[in-house]
Amino acid sequence: MTVELKQEIDLDDLIDECYMVLFNYKVQWVDNFLSHGKILKAISADKETEEMIIADICCDPGEPAEFKGYPSHPPPILPKKEKIYETYFKDMHVDLEGVVRYKDIELVTQYGSVQTEVIKNGTVH
Repeated sequence: MTVELKQEIDLDDLIDECYMVLFNYKVQWVDNFLSHGKILKAISADKETEEMIIADICCDPGEPAEFKGYPSHPPPILPKKEKIYETYFKDMHVDLEGVVRYKDIELVTQYGSVQTEVIKNGTVH
């Protein structure tokens, strides 16, 4: 599945928000700065709307999220050859209530489910 996404993020939009980030990617150069992660976005089913996924307002920056019932023990860096991101994220989605899920399992922080504000019934990239 290939989805054309808006690649530009207004840096002002990142201030004072706690976005969900896949952080154990290999460090790489992106637009003249070193990137240590990938901001997760939800995309509507019609692919007309996208929204960066924001953690609960109570979350501290760097707080881990996990799939409910499956404690997270990620490796320091995802093995590139195993294509873990590509394998598992094809089953990530936003349900009809706006809850981010892997198959039927909720993505949660210690404060509850990770949810989108606008997008219901979409995909996660």
